[in-house]
Amino acid sequence: IFEGETEIPTYELTENDWKEIHKLSEERYQNWDWNYGKSPKFNLQHSHRFPVGQVDVRLEVKKGTVTECKIYGDFFGSLDVHDIEERLTGVQFDKDAFTVALEDVDIKRYFGNITTEDFLHLFF
Repeated sequence: IFEGETEIPTYELTENDWKEIHKLSEERYQNWDWNYGKSPKFNLQHSHRFPVGQVDVRLEVKKGTVTECKIYGDFFGSLDVHDIEERLTGVQFDKDAFTVALEDVDIKRYFGNITTEDFLHLFF
């Protein structure tokens, strides 16, 4: 492209260039639909050892929506985690959507002494 030229010209981005770049980024790439909705199906598996025991979460996500949720571990809760699995199945794979799905759930009754934020951190 620059054959024979001794110095390759550089282009300094202007403030207007940066504004357009940020605008494009926000409109096209920084949204749920681009990041998850148009994505092919994927699986997520993450586990963490809490003081109450190991918690292992597994999701199958298709077109940005959780189609299957399984939770395993050696924790001792007083309620069956199947309730949590059912609550998250069908939910958009998004931290805010998960937060809403779990807002009236006392996570400690399922897992012991961990917070909802700790639990959500397994996914996001």
